[in-house]
Amino acid sequence: MQGAEKNIIAKMMVNIATTHGHLIDKEIIQFFIEDKDPPIREAGMKLIGFSTSELPKELFNYLVKGLSDQEFGVKNAAIESIAHLTESSFSPAISETIKALLLDKNKWTRQKASEVCLQLVEKNPEFISLDELNNLLSSPDQDEIFRVNIEKMIGVAGSLNLSKSFHILTQAMQDANMKVRDGAILSMIRLASRVDLRDIIPKLLYYMSDETGLILQQSIARALMKIMKYETGDLKARVISVLSVRASNTQDPIIAAAIAEIKN
Repeated sequence: MQGAEKNIIAKMMVNIATTHGHLIDKEIIQFFIEDKDPPIREAGMKLIGFSTSELPKELFNYLVKGLSDQEFGVKNAAIESIAHLTESSFSPAISETIKALLLDKNKWTRQKASEVCLQLVEKNPEFISLDELNNLLSSPDQDEIFRVNIEKMIGVAGSLNLSKSFHILTQAMQDANMKVRDGAILSMIRLASRVDLRDIIPKLLYYMSDETGLILQQSIARALMKIMKYETGDLKARVISVLSVRASNTQDPIIAAAIAEIKN
């Protein structure tokens, strides 16, 4: 079969699989994955994801092989297929391989890996440790989209260790990159929704002082604005009181706006 013919057939099979994945036989997938032509292998990786959410054991090794493929398109197709897998069909080998791709030399592969890892953390917060996430977030070589995805994972997994995740996010909330700061704020809000507010609010208010830089105070005020919006009682009164003092001392419009939003 000529290359052009194979490409046409591969594209046709992928199109069919998007809506009728159950019709794709695993022998067809294996035939594509073992091809020497990268576009055909890429199609094979896509077919794994579309074929079923319960991955047959005999295809595990092919998926792991795809994650290690030297061709960018093949590797990314394998990453995308992982997002379709259920927890029951997931293997330790794939877990470790996809986590390793968070350190891949290709920027776009790292981004795709972070997107899939985020989905996996949503299913299982213990998928990746906070120490691993902190190392990835702290790396100066990572782009902002990747770092924001890492922050999102911390917002989900952080409830397993509030003290550690809180420290990581407060560091990111004063990052030089505004998008990274914004991502950290959203992740702090997500974290707050997963823990007892009486455990996290005092930690946030602790930083609202003269000893804390204004950028971090602003970030915390923005987080509290969302966290406390629909809360009532003594805790809300305490937050408003502390923010009011900081607004008066700093004359900062962001902190003042947060107070107004919480009160409304």
